[in-house]
Amino acid sequence: MKTKQTVWKLSTLAPLCLLAILASSSVALAEPLLDETQLSTRLTIFHIPPNALVAGAAAPLKVVINGDWTLEEAWVALRPVDETPFRRRNFDQRCKAAGYTLDQSPHPFCQIALRRQEGEVYLAQVEGELLQPPGIEYFIASKNRDGVRTSNFADEAFPYPVVVQGETPETRLNDRLARHHGKRSEFHVDGEVSFFGVSISPSSVVLNEGELKVDSFTDWFWSTSVDYTYRTLGALYAIRFGVNIMRGSIPEVDGYKIDNTSDAPGMNSGFGEVEFELHRLFSAAARLHLGATQDGFAAGVGGEVRIGPHWATHLALGFDWMSTIGARGFLTFAWDTVPRFPMAFTIEATERPTLSYAVSTPDGSSYDVESALSTRLILDVGFEVNEALTLGLRGGYAARTEAVTGGFVSGVDASFAF
Repeated sequence: MKTKQTVWKLSTLAPLCLLAILASSSVALAEPLLDETQLSTRLTIFHIPPNALVAGAAAPLKVVINGDWTLEEAWVALRPVDETPFRRRNFDQRCKAAGYTLDQSPHPFCQIALRRQEGEVYLAQVEGELLQPPGIEYFIASKNRDGVRTSNFADEAFPYPVVVQGETPETRLNDRLARHHGKRSEFHVDGEVSFFGVSISPSSVVLNEGELKVDSFTDWFWSTSVDYTYRTLGALYAIRFGVNIMRGSIPEVDGYKIDNTSDAPGMNSGFGEVEFELHRLFSAAARLHLGATQDGFAAGVGGEVRIGPHWATHLALGFDWMSTIGARGFLTFAWDTVPRFPMAFTIEATERPTLSYAVSTPDGSSYDVESALSTRLILDVGFEVNEALTLGLRGGYAARTEAVTGGFVSGVDASFAF
């Protein structure tokens, strides 16, 4: 009897249990297996960055995307490491020419779409025109079907840098253009005046009257020049032409000129210069001078060697020599560590404004006396108003070899590139 009752109870409860299971199953099936947030978290991008890239050679950037059923789009965003204005403009033009798009960030990135290559492997093909030394920086981002953007490798604030090695003729030219903000031509004008203070007159030896002192502000010269430079940017790096006007004085002792038979020294001259870049960090230039003085035709030569890039920190050693006005030798150290304020310090030895004076003695004899060698210490400070215009000031100290007191150097200059 108990067995029958037990069987009856089980047969009665079984349908009820089955209904309960079906009801719970229908409720579970009515709900999504995973909500949208859980689905989006399943998107994962794997990427191994390259150690280096080759200049001018197209480079495929590969990624593996898991969970791409939620993916709307993914892309690689890159830009040059060097953010100088010329490189920036040049890169932007190349990005658009290659059919890519630029984003709207303050420092735009070139966006290259990631496209499925096979299975979960996606590829972004970076054209060689975008790969210029010294390197690029990039990040990888994606957007899901809800329009939510995610940075998957590096990000816009901290992109991943990659070195671009080697060079091609095109990258070499672009590098040289970048040094000068993409401008090949330049006009330059400058003017300066030097006062040499009080010194022992070179006439003292001839007159045999002890050490005669030159009067203050009677030993000086001024010069002004205008020149034009065209940069070919090859092994023959640049060609420069210019004109110069220089006028000087005949020093006085107690109000009397030490040379009362000659006109004040001066010269109108022109010059031509060729510059060769033998290496990125070494260049040499040669100059030819032709001019006229009150005594007739004059000619001369000059040269300069430079260690270091001349558009940045470098050391230059040079000389100029012309008949009648003598020689000058100089050593210049230039630096650009302060943005927009290029500076240079020069040590110069010169005989200018004239090579010699004709000194007359009381008995009527006349002797040629060499001009005293002088030293000038000069500081030049420029201000880059913009990419084309630079203004500069010059100041310094000047004194003859046998100086009693020193004088000063003052000048201005301006250059306009286009």
